[in-house]
Amino acid sequence: MTEIELKASLEGLDPARLGGTAARLGFAEAGVCAEEDVYYNGIGRDFRRTDEALRLRIRAQDGKTEAAVTYKGAKQDDRSQTRLELETAVADAETMCAILGRLGFQAVMAVRKTRRLLRRGNTTICLDEVDGLGPYLELETLAPDGAPEAEKQRLLDGLLALLDELGVPRSRLGRRSYLELLMARAMSKKSDQGV
Repeated sequence: MTEIELKASLEGLDPARLGGTAARLGFAEAGVCAEEDVYYNGIGRDFRRTDEALRLRIRAQDGKTEAAVTYKGAKQDDRSQTRLELETAVADAETMCAILGRLGFQAVMAVRKTRRLLRRGNTTICLDEVDGLGPYLELETLAPDGAPEAEKQRLLDGLLALLDELGVPRSRLGRRSYLELLMARAMSKKSDQGV
């Protein structure tokens, strides 16, 4: 599947108001969860250079914990975070972490967030509070494998229209992942400290 995704900073905006607007647009609450995403770097290639990602996600929701490992391909356009996404459930996150380590994959950083999910059809709104970054909005939908470029663009245009309906200025959009944003912040702190 190809994940069509937009991400926007909500700094200074009211996420609760956005949730109310989403409800008026027909989105239904799908729960609140805590997620920890551990990102790994590749063996023989640097995922930062290839714009790929390998992630182990641990999600806690309604007293249950589940895990999944996800590969994300390079971003496919210059307007969004659209990319190939392959994901599978993992029965034991700790064992998966050990397997990745034994294979030589190195954990780079963990991203922790609280996520409120709202859904309407195949579209998901994520209202995130990301540790170290603050509030963000993600809009997501999926395009089937082999979908023509015109279909992907139609889906992206639909997400942009939804962003407008939610009242989030397009100037708040960004293409960097939470991992990239946190790594840039860490590098900036090191630079400020003269390290």
